[in-house]
Amino acid sequence: MQLVRNRGVMRRLGKIIDSINVVLTAIIVVSAVMLLISVEKYMYMFPVVFTAAALMNIALAVKFYKMRHTLRELGLIGIALVMIFLTVISVIVAM
Repeated sequence: MQLVRNRGVMRRLGKIIDSINVVLTAIIVVSAVMLLISVEKYMYMFPVVFTAAALMNIALAVKFYKMRHTLRELGLIGIALVMIFLTVISVIVAM
């Protein structure tokens, strides 16, 4: 009984993470288009892109953690840390 309940939780968690990734992808695409229009005018969008990318990697790391893919999880966490670093740098540059 416990195993069946855990599978249901995993399916719902996977759907929630997929929905979060769709929203974050839309944010990244809109921000990138704005940056392509005018980098100087929309310089503040760089932190948005990097933050959304970091959140996307963290969400995927949680999903891989639940599926017990440790190597992929660690890779995604490492990439998320790089994106957070780039967010800090881009905030400093955008000011």
